Amino acid sequence: MNVIYEKNAFNIVKKVTWDDVIEKISHEYDNNTSITVLLSSTSISPTASKKSPTIACHNSYLPGTLLDAYKEVDENKKVRDVHMYISFSKNADAYQAHHDEVDLLIVQAIGKTSYLVDDGKEYTLSPGDSIFIPKGVYHTPIILGPRVTLSFGI
Repeated sequence: MNVIYEKNAFNIVKKVTWDDVIEKISHEYDNNTSITVLLSSTSISPTASKKSPTIACHNSYLPGTLLDAYKEVDENKKVRDVHMYISFSKNADAYQAHHDEVDLLIVQAIGKTSYLVDDGKEYTLSPGDSIFIPKGVYHTPIILGPRVTLSFGI
């Protein structure tokens, strides 16, 4: 299987709001559920990374527009799970080159993110755009500014 990029594949996903994203983050912190903060350094020294963190949310709580986005994607694909990645600035810390053990459908909800894939191609996603990445294919997210990205295990 190959990487498949689709522009404007999901219209409802474009309507995801920061209010619902913040509600999800708050819910995960309040309930001590699966949330990860990605930092290049945990040190507070002057030489530590000046990058901002990326927050990765891994539970199934999806308020408002996030639930609508999930339903839109699930209607077209068989979704196993969904992860949400939130960054607040360009070049924020994120997972480096990695591969997943399941097929992924990555859908951009807010802002823009590029993905460098192991075939050497780079794909830039805007809200509503998607990229299908088969399991085992290495990919590297490149954060282009404040963003919310939904990653669906298929």
